[in-house]
Amino acid sequence: MSQPKAIVIGASRGIGQGLFKKLASEGYDAYGTIRSEPTDDHTFQVDLNDSDAASVKKAASNLDSLDLLIVSGAIAHEAPYTDISPDEHRAFYNTNVIGPLAASQAFLPALKKGKQKTIVIISSLVGS
Repeated sequence: MSQPKAIVIGASRGIGQGLFKKLASEGYDAYGTIRSEPTDDHTFQVDLNDSDAASVKKAASNLDSLDLLIVSGAIAHEAPYTDISPDEHRAFYNTNVIGPLAASQAFLPALKKGKQKTIVIISSLVGS
């Protein structure tokens, strides 16, 4: 029986990194996306603020099938709402709302070929 395959969007640190490591230790063929340059063949560089989702689509093209998609990538603003520029609001919205939608859409063809077919989107009041 083949290993279930999972990808964690936002595996650079925090909850996403913990989930990525846990899935790998539990027998998943685990992949993760990070903001920086990848250091191995199980990580892909992804920017959830990318307006045309090119980096997400590129990462998705590397996986022919997928059982579990976890979207944990997010950003937070530490300034008062009135001190955040329109560009910062746009980046926040693109990363936290449009990014998870784009990731779900990009990985859906691979999920349809998987056995488990599960999408988990994690949200919090405070991001890293």
